[in-house]
Amino acid sequence: MKCEILLDSYLRAVANNSEIRRIQDNCVLITPYLHSHGVYISVFANESDNKIKVHDNGETLQSLFLRGVKIVDNSHREELLKDICRTYNVEVNGWTIQKIIEVDYLGEAIIDLINAVKSANDLIYLHQASSSNVFRFEVEMFLKGKNLSYTPNKKINGRTTEHRIDFHYKKEKDNFINVISGSDLQTKVIKSGFSYYDIKENHTNFAWISVLNPEDKWTAHSLEILNQFSQTVTWQNKDSLINLLN
Repeated sequence: MKCEILLDSYLRAVANNSEIRRIQDNCVLITPYLHSHGVYISVFANESDNKIKVHDNGETLQSLFLRGVKIVDNSHREELLKDICRTYNVEVNGWTIQKIIEVDYLGEAIIDLINAVKSANDLIYLHQASSSNVFRFEVEMFLKGKNLSYTPNKKINGRTTEHRIDFHYKKEKDNFINVISGSDLQTKVIKSGFSYYDIKENHTNFAWISVLNPEDKWTAHSLEILNQFSQTVTWQNKDSLINLLN
C-alpha cells in the first residue's frame, strides 16, 4: 500500500462529510467532528479589515454552561481554559472561542480552533472527576503547551511487574513523570517508590520526576520518603519541570 493513500483518503472523507453554509455575515463550516454532547462542531468565519475571525459562535462554552459546567465562577476551570487557549493559540471573547488571522493562515486557524473546542469539551468530563484527575489534566495541558512529544500512560516493565507512568518524555534519556495528588498521599508515594526501584532493575538511564499539587496536604514524612528516590516539582513552580527534563 502506498502511504499517500492515507492522506488522500482522509482528506476525501473529511470533505465528503463536511458542509458549507452562510448564516448572516458568517461562512460556516460544519465539520465531521463532534462536540461532547454529540452535535457536529461548526467553524464560523467572517472577514473585516482584511482579517478573518475564525470562531465557534459561543457554542462550546454555552453548551458546557447549560450542562452545569461553569467556567467563570470556577478559578480552576478558568485556568484550564486559559491553558487550552495558550496551547492552540486562540482566545476567549465572552462566550466565544476565536482566532483572528490573515487569510493565508486560514487552514491552520481552523485546525487550531477545532482542537481548542475539542479540548474545552473535555472539561465536561472533569465536572464530576476527582481532584487528582483534574490536576493530571492540567499537567498534560502544560506539556502540550510546551510542544513536548510525550507519551501518556506509558507502560514500563520492571523486574517483577508492569508499571504505568503518567507521562514519558524521551530526550537524552527517559524521563518518567508521575502526578501525585489526591487523598492518601503516603500510600501513593510508597507505590511510586516501588515502581521506581522495580523499574530500576531493568532500566538504568532514566529520570524519575514527581509533580505535586500544592492544594494537597503533604506531610514532612511523605515528602522525605519521596525525595529519597524522586526529583519533585510543586505546581506553583511548574516551569522548573522543563528544566529537569534531559
